[in-house]
Amino acid sequence: MCPAAWRNDAAPCDAAGRPSNTIFTLGPTLRGLAYETTAIPEIRDQAAVLARCLLTSRALAGPGNAA
Repeated sequence: MCPAAWRNDAAPCDAAGRPSNTIFTLGPTLRGLAYETTAIPEIRDQAAVLARCLLTSRALAGPGNAA
């Protein structure tokens, strides 16, 4: 399961306030969620969590289906 931060706050929102399902952010743009987010180790950890989240959601969607 993806952390709530990756489902909502790490995704930029459209004009109606809905989070994107295809665009995510890492690093300093997450400062409101995680203050320590400017050094490479923290960004690397964020990337690993996001990658696992995306792989899991893709696997749940099934072959040939967009997550």
